[in-house]
Amino acid sequence: MLNALIVALAYWALLLLYRLGANGMADRPIFVGPVIGLLLGDITTGVLIGAALEVIYLGVVNVGGAQSTDTLYATCMAVALAIMTGINQEAAITLGIALGYIGLLMLQVTRIFFAFMCPILDRVAEEGNSRKFSFMYIGHIVVGYGFGAITIFVALAAGADATQAFIDSLHPAIMGGLQTAAGLLPALGLGILLNMLWDNKKIMYFFLGFVLVVYMAMPTIALAVIGVFLMLTDLYRNQDLLAVKKLVSKGKMTEEEEFFNE
Repeated sequence: MLNALIVALAYWALLLLYRLGANGMADRPIFVGPVIGLLLGDITTGVLIGAALEVIYLGVVNVGGAQSTDTLYATCMAVALAIMTGINQEAAITLGIALGYIGLLMLQVTRIFFAFMCPILDRVAEEGNSRKFSFMYIGHIVVGYGFGAITIFVALAAGADATQAFIDSLHPAIMGGLQTAAGLLPALGLGILLNMLWDNKKIMYFFLGFVLVVYMAMPTIALAVIGVFLMLTDLYRNQDLLAVKKLVSKGKMTEEEEFFNE
């Protein structure tokens, strides 16, 4: 019961931080996972699940009303289920991703609640009572973003034992399928991100990294350093080309160009 309340309050606080613009990372799994793990006394599990979900959601960007899932809700539930019920991390990740759509539904409920409150706030504003308006404005935001927290508390407090019993009753083949799906999802996330960033002019860097890792067993840190060097080389080259274009556009030529023109 206490752990369920802790996770629900953490989700509520992180959602407020993110929605109010105080912390743009407050909904990312790489940040949320360690926070929930720390609060539940198992930060290692939180870090591992958070990192795995971050890879899956790398290409997911929620803009305005166009949202594909609630990454904050999914991460909170995945870490909580793994720690509180003892299921393996792969199954917890898969279940967390599915439960993330419940969080998305709760955000829609929140928007409906805000739309309902707008006329009421307008009437209070017309009264000219700034203290009452400030209290109601802040209050409706805090309450509105609490619907998802309520579902998390109910699911974990009343459903933890039921969830554990349900998972124990599953056929080993189903659990194996969940673990396999969890293993494929990070590749799917990277594929979505790669599809967004793909550039035929940069394809040689992709295959270079693939060859260095697969055939030469290069460590990740060394590969990252090489990537930084290549990035800086490309950046400086582009800056030089931009400077040349500016000189040409202004009609200025170097001494060598003037010599050959003569």
